[in-house]
Amino acid sequence: LRAPARILLVAPGARVLPQAALGESRPVNYLVVDKSLAGAPGLPVPRERTYSCVWQDLWHDAIRAAVAATAPAGIANIWLPGGDSRLRRIAERLAVAGYEPAAERPAGERAIVVAASHDAARWTPQLRAGDVVIVIDRGAQARVAVDAIRRAGAHALTPPIASVIAARIHELVSLSSQVAPLLQAPQDAAWVDPLVAPGGEQAVVDLELASILDEGTQSRAELTPKVAAARARRLMGGRP
Repeated sequence: LRAPARILLVAPGARVLPQAALGESRPVNYLVVDKSLAGAPGLPVPRERTYSCVWQDLWHDAIRAAVAATAPAGIANIWLPGGDSRLRRIAERLAVAGYEPAAERPAGERAIVVAASHDAARWTPQLRAGDVVIVIDRGAQARVAVDAIRRAGAHALTPPIASVIAARIHELVSLSSQVAPLLQAPQDAAWVDPLVAPGGEQAVVDLELASILDEGTQSRAELTPKVAAARARRLMGGRP
């Protein structure tokens, strides 16, 4: 993609899709729609592409993005209070990113906090004005925690999940664009499967292993990239 793509996320909470949202002056390049909205009125008929992403990975990436956006330069200590099991995985992700997550509040006037709302009564009394709290869940319970955070003079944030999904979709679309020539390339008849008797000039190729068993009369230097492209087409088509 030569220019930044405009991606519109349509979630189940949207009752209708306003035509203005699609943008007449600046058209939307990609429309990401929740499967539960299939057939809903107002949606354009697209060329569908299916991508699979693990929600937990997206959510962890969003938490890490929120930490990166709020942590001052040179401060790597992050406070993860409470005993929520989800915090352990989040701590591992943050540690890989170069932060130092701790179960106790780090020294300093300001803290970056990643916390679960159901444990709010345990850690909100330790908050100070200027702290930034990234709440890892939503709903009514989270709103109660957010109120307590604000009363302490701290700032409450939610992970930017929509931005992370948009970025991931952009990466996948870009990758698909790069792989598209391989997917559209015609199958080469220069070889046959190991179980088929070869012709006089045909090579014998095992595409599952991407290996050339017999070159026939062809040059290996020319045959190798063709086999690699055919192997890529099989993988992208969902075959082993």
